[in-house]
Amino acid sequence: MSRESRRLKLQSQLETILGSRNVYFQPPASIHLKYPCIVYNHTRDSRFHADNIPYMEHDEYDLMLITKDPMPDDILEKLSKMPYNRLNRRFVEDNLYHFSYGLILTERIPND
Repeated sequence: MSRESRRLKLQSQLETILGSRNVYFQPPASIHLKYPCIVYNHTRDSRFHADNIPYMEHDEYDLMLITKDPMPDDILEKLSKMPYNRLNRRFVEDNLYHFSYGLILTERIPND
């Protein structure tokens, strides 16, 4: 599966978790966000090798849930069940609650 296919799958999963299409991938500053929303950015990718053959790819994302609700338990619970993610921190800015996550997508590379 290509990197873009994995990202689109992630986009769909995040829209399902949020219950809306307010999920933004690397949005420009000119975009007006609708809350609650999830904003995510690709931060890093890695490829792992064994015997000089690639066998695993990782795509890392920073993900931010932004909401007016101080404790959106239903969304936080669903996000916490995603594999390879961690809650980094919580903070309040402009009367909006921010929940920052680190997320890793992993895929094995088929070797023929």
